[in-house]
Amino acid sequence: MATQEKITNESIPISNPLYFRIFRRCNEREIERIEEYTQLTKHTREELFRAQILSFLATEETKLNFEATLTAQDRRLVHMIADSYGLAHSSTGPKSARQLTLTKQNLNEIIINEQNGVWELLRVSKYICLLGIAVNVTALQPCQINIPQSYIANRIRRDGTENHITLITSNELTQLIQNFNNTNNNDNNSQRVTLSTTEITNLIFDSFKNNIIDDWIDLGLGYAKTLNSKGEIENEAFFRIIDWPSAQRCREMFGLALAQFHITIGFKKFDIHNCDKTINSKIE
Repeated sequence: MATQEKITNESIPISNPLYFRIFRRCNEREIERIEEYTQLTKHTREELFRAQILSFLATEETKLNFEATLTAQDRRLVHMIADSYGLAHSSTGPKSARQLTLTKQNLNEIIINEQNGVWELLRVSKYICLLGIAVNVTALQPCQINIPQSYIANRIRRDGTENHITLITSNELTQLIQNFNNTNNNDNNSQRVTLSTTEITNLIFDSFKNNIIDDWIDLGLGYAKTLNSKGEIENEAFFRIIDWPSAQRCREMFGLALAQFHITIGFKKFDIHNCDKTINSKIE
């Protein structure tokens, strides 16, 4: 008799995330803003390498070789970014001319030849999310509210430089996996197959990538706050409110409640959960 695997957030695959490419059609203004963003972010080495790696993830290529002219500091930076995207990374050659190579390990993707748009990446690790240039550009939309840079820095410390839209949280993914195991264990069919946590996670991810389409839209800037005992603002968070019909339908397929999709911009102390992040929270 097979031993049931204990499911925790830590046991959900994260060292080797899966990716699925989604093409986003953009209007002329969005393309302009994306071009402006690309130029803006190239002033830092990290953003330059991250953009290069994201472009690599959105191709059919399986290996990416960096020039042997990279400094040791640059190589450490690329190793760190590659690790965050679940890519294998290794350096070869003499110390004076080390060449860094990145390799895709388990990449799910489709090929779509379109114009006037950008690639986004659906990713599963400890949770399922969407990331890419279009998401970053949406997060950086100019607004009349002056969001403190320290708030944005707090988000970057938590998530890294990439913005994202969460489709299924880590707790929800853990529960879905547990529900699958319980259903399987209660099945009297002697032919039932015991699947690992990774295999169940992949099945959930496959269902999303086969049913989701790029129909998400930005509804505006949202705001949430918490107050202390004196009625003063103790914590606050800013986010872009997102409507994503096909993602909601995917969640319904798994019996999940309607999600309050959003892109976190920044927060004072920590992100605020269990609050209204629908259109009702819109301030601009």
